[in-house]
Amino acid sequence: MIGNDNMHGYFGDGTPITKDFATEFSHVVNAASWIDMLAAPKLWAALRRIPPKTFLLELVETYLEYARSRRHYAYIPEEQERPDLSLRGPAVQRLRDLLLGWEPPLITPEIQDAARAVYLTEYGAPPKESWDEAEHNFPDTPLEASLIWPAGPWDEEAFLAARVDNEPPSEL
Repeated sequence: MIGNDNMHGYFGDGTPITKDFATEFSHVVNAASWIDMLAAPKLWAALRRIPPKTFLLELVETYLEYARSRRHYAYIPEEQERPDLSLRGPAVQRLRDLLLGWEPPLITPEIQDAARAVYLTEYGAPPKESWDEAEHNFPDTPLEASLIWPAGPWDEEAFLAARVDNEPPSEL
């Protein structure tokens, strides 16, 4: 992560690179990773732990602030049409509204569709890999390690220790 106040340059959308930008960018990336999980049923089902609803709502609310702006951090290939950024805010708001009534752990088809709509408003096209067939293809790294958790990065050793001791894992 960028760690000083003497940052220079601009992001692809013209946003100046500053400490505030770096913080927002990391929050947007973390939120987008969880939104992608909500859109992909096989990946969601593969999680060994479900994050607290309040945590997902915080991430989505952070993403909503970005979505309502004109900033755009997603890479769009030159040959692809740019997405209409005015559609992002309403799509993220719908996802947030659905998550408010959500009862974990299962993702409803409506939440899944809303998460996919957020992706489409950000990238302008679906992912190359089907949402329904997306899988975690890194056998040496747990799926959970690719996501941020309430306590920070995933701690596999602590997770396994809690399971071995036959204790429910602590709330992350």
